[in-house]
Amino acid sequence: MDLSAFDQLLKSQEIEQIDWKEDFSSALNSGNKDPNWEKEKTVLIKDIACIANSVIRSNGFLVLGVVDHKTHREVKGISKSWDDAIFQQWPSSYVHPKILFSYSELDYQPSKRVGIFEINPSSEFPHVFINNSPGIFSVGQVWHRTGSSNKIALYEDLKRMFKGDEPIIIDKIDGNPIYEDVKTFYSNKGREVAPKPITSKDTSIHTGYEIAYYPNTRREILISPSSGKIDMIIMLKPVK
Repeated sequence: MDLSAFDQLLKSQEIEQIDWKEDFSSALNSGNKDPNWEKEKTVLIKDIACIANSVIRSNGFLVLGVVDHKTHREVKGISKSWDDAIFQQWPSSYVHPKILFSYSELDYQPSKRVGIFEINPSSEFPHVFINNSPGIFSVGQVWHRTGSSNKIALYEDLKRMFKGDEPIIIDKIDGNPIYEDVKTFYSNKGREVAPKPITSKDTSIHTGYEIAYYPNTRREILISPSSGKIDMIIMLKPVK
């Protein structure tokens, strides 16, 4: 990530896909001889897993070295540098399936270096804890990020996750509550939805359109009249 992309990240209104932390914990910065090292290690793993279970079609971020004041974000910098190879070893003992992520650091200012975990959407989803960390998580739990908080996924959350990329098929858009949900969701993000012929899906993507997934899922919205034939797909108009 370069400075321009990071500046855009600082201005982002996304709260479920970006988590801001002032620094790594003192225990992690002190090294593995610190008595709280293992506990703080699992706290970081949980933070990464929460974002991994919340990202839909674009990457999520856990950013260290930034304080989120809600009205603005203040870059303070991290107090110790880390290597991506270290972090790649950590989640496998605690989370399955594998989380796809990378860690990098950026010198925002000469004395203010930030650490950035970039978490990729995965088809192997959701990510479940396979080991215990007392007081942090338990075997079988699925944690995700909702709003600006990390929470255990409940029945409706899990049902949505396990649906995966199964399309939602509706017979019309006028007065359809599913279409209205999608329209409102993207309108709040400054985007406009548009039905497009299913046969022109790939062409539309090449001209700047994007697929409009149902909120907080990976599910496309397809339109099939009573004939049973899939005619249309709901897409997002290109950003001007």
